[in-house]
Amino acid sequence: MNIDEYRNRDSKRPKPVAKTDDLQAIAREAAKIEILTQDENWNLFLSYLEASLKASKRHAQGMAEQLRDPMIVNPDQIAKIRAALSMADVRSAVIEEIIEFPKFLLEQGEKAKKQIAEMQRDAA
Repeated sequence: MNIDEYRNRDSKRPKPVAKTDDLQAIAREAAKIEILTQDENWNLFLSYLEASLKASKRHAQGMAEQLRDPMIVNPDQIAKIRAALSMADVRSAVIEEIIEFPKFLLEQGEKAKKQIAEMQRDAA
C-alpha cells in the first residue's frame, strides 16, 4: 500500500450510521422538552436563570472595572480580581448554556426525526 492509498483508506470505508433506536430516543426526549418548555413553571425557572445571568454579568463588569483601576497595584489583589472575573465569566457561560439547552435538544430532535425518515425511506 502506498502513502496515497493509506491516506484515502478512510474515504472508502462506509460511514457509520446512527442507530435507529438512538435517533428515536433523541426524538422522544425532544418531545418531552417541548412539553416542558411550554409549562409555566419552566418560564418561572427561566426567569430565575435570566436574573442570575444578569447578576453574573454585572459582577463580571464590576471586576473588569476594578482591573482597570490604576490604584489597584497589589499583585495578590489583582490575581483575586482576575480569578473572580474568570469565575463570573464561566458562570455566565454555564447559565447561557442552560438557557439554550432545550433549544439545542429540540433541534437535535428534529434532525433525528429527519434521519429516521431518511433511513426508513432508504430501507423501503
